[in-house]
Amino acid sequence: MNIFYPLKKALILRSLNKRRNAHPFLPDEAENYTMPADADEHQNNSYYFSCHNAAGNSLLVRHAQRGPKSVEVWFAYRDAAGRAVMSGRQLYPAGEEPSALKCVEPGAEWAFSYDGEAQALSTGQPMRAKLDATFIASGGIFEFGHDVDARIMADAIAREKWSRAFFAELQSNDQVHYEQPGRVKGTLELDGESAAIDLPAMRDHSFGKRDWNYMNKHFWLMALMEDGRQLNANMVSYPVLKLMTGYYLDGGRTVCVEQARIEGDVTPHEVPRAFELAVKLADGRTLKAACRCEEVFPFPFADGAYTIYEGVGAFELEGARGRGVMEFGWNRDPARCV
Repeated sequence: MNIFYPLKKALILRSLNKRRNAHPFLPDEAENYTMPADADEHQNNSYYFSCHNAAGNSLLVRHAQRGPKSVEVWFAYRDAAGRAVMSGRQLYPAGEEPSALKCVEPGAEWAFSYDGEAQALSTGQPMRAKLDATFIASGGIFEFGHDVDARIMADAIAREKWSRAFFAELQSNDQVHYEQPGRVKGTLELDGESAAIDLPAMRDHSFGKRDWNYMNKHFWLMALMEDGRQLNANMVSYPVLKLMTGYYLDGGRTVCVEQARIEGDVTPHEVPRAFELAVKLADGRTLKAACRCEEVFPFPFADGAYTIYEGVGAFELEGARGRGVMEFGWNRDPARCV
């Protein structure tokens, strides 16, 4: 390790704490964030709802403004019998998107919907999908810029080679990202067949710059356990920084993830079907989760420059079962996927 690492980490830690104190996270303001009229195409205002139950049902919906002229949309559903459907189109002109959402009460309740085309993942058979749902929060917001242990962020930045260009890139790619547990209830209709849904869920909201082609690769694993615990671990690799964050929620207490490692073979542009996630928490504890992917929904962005493979499946953690997301993302350039 570089001999200057301790000094660099101390400087960054002081800077992060100073920034957090000067610019506190304001939930009501973040919940009602509005895309600036002069935003460019890399500015992002993304809302995502991820819903899973032990029976094997998964529902994913994303509504994300890309600048003032476009909206990225995800719709994907897998039922307990293994039937999987998803939207075949991800980008719409603003005003023509089949999705919508509304903040009913900041930090507590959101309404969201989808009414548009979909197709069977296995056969490509087209169908109509209509969803009307409400997210009700069951816990507080975890905002990564303020709630991740500052020592973890400082460690990642201190390990990199510093320059004026390095810090300029960090600043230009900064964004707000937060998550919240809850429950989603509503009605889902596929080709005229309607069913009620009632699923444990997690939602996230992020805004700021997101240039898909700037990312090398990432993974994000989110497990909603039957006993109420939640495990979230993610890694993202950028040209100037590799960052690993996450948290473990148990009985209302949240502990940050300090390290996360996937044990097993991972091939670019795939989601491994079976693997283990090893996690070290900031309080010194270690956890291991067995992960089994059941279905993968591919979402290409920026004309294929970056593709997210949204896997859903089962988790086992300390004898408890759960389900959730096993998301992997890869740049089109093979040299950036190592």
